[in-house]
Amino acid sequence: NRYLNQVVAVAFSPDGQTIATGNQLIDTERKRFAGGQVRLWRLGGEPLGEALPHRGPIKTVTFSPDGRRLFTGTIVPDAEVNNDLRGEARLWDVETGKQIGPTIDRSKPVWAVAFSPDGRTLMTGCEDGTTAFWVAATGLPVGPIQFEIGNVTSVAFAPDGRTALGSRTYEPATAKLWEVPPGRGAVLPPIHVGPVRHVAFAARGKILLTGGSDGNLLRWDPVMGRPLGPPLRHQGAINGLTVSRDGAVAATTSADKSTQIWDVLKGEPIGQPLVLGEASSGVALSPDAGAVLTVEESTLRRWDRASWRPVGEPLKHGWWLTSFAFSPDGTVIATGGEDRTARLWDAATGRPLGAPLNHGGGIYAIAFRPDGKLLATASRDNFVRLWDVETGKLVGKPMSHRQASTLAFSPDGTTLLSGSQNNTAWLFDVATGKPKYAPLQHRASVTGVFISADGRTAATTSSDKSLRLWDMATGHQLGPPIQHPADIAAAAFDPGGDLIVTAGEDGLIRLWDVPAPTTGDAAAVRQWVETLTGMQLDGQGPTQELDSATVIKKRLELESVGPEPFPPSRRLP
Repeated sequence: NRYLNQVVAVAFSPDGQTIATGNQLIDTERKRFAGGQVRLWRLGGEPLGEALPHRGPIKTVTFSPDGRRLFTGTIVPDAEVNNDLRGEARLWDVETGKQIGPTIDRSKPVWAVAFSPDGRTLMTGCEDGTTAFWVAATGLPVGPIQFEIGNVTSVAFAPDGRTALGSRTYEPATAKLWEVPPGRGAVLPPIHVGPVRHVAFAARGKILLTGGSDGNLLRWDPVMGRPLGPPLRHQGAINGLTVSRDGAVAATTSADKSTQIWDVLKGEPIGQPLVLGEASSGVALSPDAGAVLTVEESTLRRWDRASWRPVGEPLKHGWWLTSFAFSPDGTVIATGGEDRTARLWDAATGRPLGAPLNHGGGIYAIAFRPDGKLLATASRDNFVRLWDVETGKLVGKPMSHRQASTLAFSPDGTTLLSGSQNNTAWLFDVATGKPKYAPLQHRASVTGVFISADGRTAATTSSDKSLRLWDMATGHQLGPPIQHPADIAAAAFDPGGDLIVTAGEDGLIRLWDVPAPTTGDAAAVRQWVETLTGMQLDGQGPTQELDSATVIKKRLELESVGPEPFPPSRRLP
């Protein structure tokens, strides 16, 4: 036989019921690697699903602590560089057999892989003498690559996840202990096919809804990260998703020219779909979920949920309607369009309330203040405006924000968050119309803005494939940007404000802990921060890196400092 098939890597799942095997195929005539694959087996020897394909021989496999994911390391012959050997690491969903996130590409073969105890951080050891840490939710690196001495053949995390060991078994044998860079986040199984562009929490945060271009609406348990029942299906991509105030009812609209109301808890449709003449670009529910809004170009239609019929005549906005919303009490509808106006309508009769609200350019976004008394608008004329809903008059002076395109009010209505295409977001004081802090700066356009229900944290997404969290009390950024391998299409805070979900063009849904404030002795907090990060604030504010001897000394001193002051993760990995 010309080909030699060797099993070179094996691993048991944590419950002992599943076995993963990795093999390498060798061309004995040409004396080179010819491929490799991973197979999953029941304990009795029955294969599970199809083989997990790789571009080269498998050298290492390991299960995540919960047994739901598999991490693999391989050798990849590089035909473009004289058949030099490169390396790859891949993360897999055990149940579906699909790859999670991007392939981790390395310059040399990957000989060792490991999961952190919480399943959120990955570790690789390579032939080029490097140890690297990666965010399991994204496959992106965490912190700098660490250099060992020689080929790293074994890696492992300490039980507390704070330190990790990398070693080589060949002469001279060496081992090094590393501080694990901080990382957070979890990824849900890749069930959607194609981009996920809509996310929302329902049932008081107990259910997460995601809508994709595959036409599927999925219900998830956001704590366990598992789907609740089968997908709720449309025949076309989901163009809009909204949830009622009590979180019991959701509405979706689709490219299949239909809008459907859903019972969130039961996971089933309520009534028949609303059949539209054209596909609606969005959908809105009245606060009591008794009325539905759909849009077709410049026409807004009201639907009665009880009869499943249109209510009255369509609302004719003008040229190309871009945004619409119910007021918090459901009595007023606001619309914005490319005709340079925003308009207010009586939700019960469909009659216009006063004259159009004129702007110097088309409307990008609108938002009602939580008490319903003010409407905020963002226009192409580079201004954000506040309008009195009762009188239709401008409140204060327009707030200058170039290319502002997305808006959100704080829960108490005192602050307006505005994001723009010119790489900035601003927190405006509603009472004065002035910025509260310096601009929230990004590397690319701000595509979405969000404020947690407790009003403590703001979030902004950007076309630079990142999400940033900000402290509403100071305007300071909370931690480094949360980086994604693909564009972020949607995001939402859970009702408690301690979790945020993001969805991307890669079809994956990711969950992230929102940093919580810590309490305790300031000196102790500082000691813990400097030890965990290896960084120190100088007298002027900027950080400087600590040398390894200083970090080791600080770690030894932690026992006398006291227990770690930072709250643990508030969700299961």
